Amino acid sequence: MLSLDRVSRVRIGSFVMVVLMASAAGGQSLHETSATTVSRVSQSSSAGPVPDLRETARLIVQGTNAFRTEHDLPGVAENEALQKAASYFAGFMAETDKYGHTADDKTPSDRAREHGYQPCIVAENIAWQYSSRPLTARELADRFVDGWEHSEEHRHNMLDPDVTETGVAAAHSDKTDHYYAVQMFGRPKSLSLHLRLTNRSDTMIDYELDDHHFSLPSEYVRTHELCRPTELVVHIPDGDPERRVQTIPIKADASYIFDRAGNGELRILPDTLSTSKPQAQRR
Repeated sequence: MLSLDRVSRVRIGSFVMVVLMASAAGGQSLHETSATTVSRVSQSSSAGPVPDLRETARLIVQGTNAFRTEHDLPGVAENEALQKAASYFAGFMAETDKYGHTADDKTPSDRAREHGYQPCIVAENIAWQYSSRPLTARELADRFVDGWEHSEEHRHNMLDPDVTETGVAAAHSDKTDHYYAVQMFGRPKSLSLHLRLTNRSDTMIDYELDDHHFSLPSEYVRTHELCRPTELVVHIPDGDPERRVQTIPIKADASYIFDRAGNGELRILPDTLSTSKPQAQRR
């Protein structure tokens, strides 16, 4: 589920508002179904000159990677396609003052693909901010990063151990003086994991991956494409009751064979000779 977190700060002689929104994904994006139109509450004069927004985006990436380092996670690399998608969407919100993950009637994954990114995982943090006084690029970036760090869903995206790339952009609305920031995270399809299962036994094999249940008939092969490390949970239909459920961590490409031993016991063997990656097919 998505939540809207509001952070308000009042300072002597100035007013600052930050509004945040997150979309998390594990292959498919979660996103809200409507957009909000932002308008200025008071007709005060302009807050002053606009800071360098490219520098703001750079500092957001820097701050995010510092945050990941604090939690023993590798930094995320800047990706041109994700940056283009973030730049487009920040600009769209600044031009229209419509706010939300589907403000342009598209999802974060849609925008990533349209700008050339082939995703396995896409996640997105967005926020808008208003200040009655001029802000430097550093101040603007720090406020966006701080707001995301202290919001559970945004923090989850920033500390996702399985994303590897990012694209960040900020934009300014001349109509409302609001600043919009878009922070995209991704893991490309090229880094997906492949799990190949071959059933050479004489019985149906039931198993689970990511809480999804599957059945593999005798003499069939199936390959799963995974976006995150997970566990393969195999339900053994016969044999030792204490070994009826076997769990195997899947952290890289892997291949296993279900077969019968000489004594008739069902066993799970690594298939070290397999190099092909077919989808479900009969042997």
